[in-house]
Amino acid sequence: MPGTNQNALSVAQIDELVEMKLEIAKVIDRVEDVCTKVILEKRYLCFQSWMQIATELNYSERYTHTKHVEGLRAVEEILAE
Repeated sequence: MPGTNQNALSVAQIDELVEMKLEIAKVIDRVEDVCTKVILEKRYLCFQSWMQIATELNYSERYTHTKHVEGLRAVEEILAE
């Protein structure tokens, strides 16, 4: 059909993505370290680049990556519960 977007998501697909984002937010919210939590939120909920995150938080990119790894470890522990 002319004028239709075959790449458009269905309402069910959008609902599923919203639900996944809410689940991600719930897990991130359980991370205890506030700095790490903010980095995870900016990366996985706001889809910011590493440079944007580091700049906004006034951290080096290296420190941002270090805290990110800590965050992933914390998320693994949360998911293992």
